[in-house]
Amino acid sequence: MKASIQKFVLFGATGDLSQRMVWPSLYHLVREKLVPAGAEYISVWDAMCNADGCLARIGDSARDISASDQVHLTEKGSEFLIEAIIGPLLGGPAPTGKPC
Repeated sequence: MKASIQKFVLFGATGDLSQRMVWPSLYHLVREKLVPAGAEYISVWDAMCNADGCLARIGDSARDISASDQVHLTEKGSEFLIEAIIGPLLGGPAPTGKPC
């Protein structure tokens, strides 16, 4: 028996490919009831951005930037993101403090 989708994490949700292919496909899966009720969307945007903008640095050093360009996270940015979403992804609570 196949396991059903319980969590959905989309990187680059606002990108062109997501807009043209991923979101319409997900919409049709939900409409046809192929995604179980209660499946959870975990937002990378929520982990990396807020109303003031997106996180540019993880720490105080010039080397602590979160991304090397508009679409690629640095190693520190990747670590920050994984620490921010690992709890919800594995079924636990979101971290209470700032990751890293």
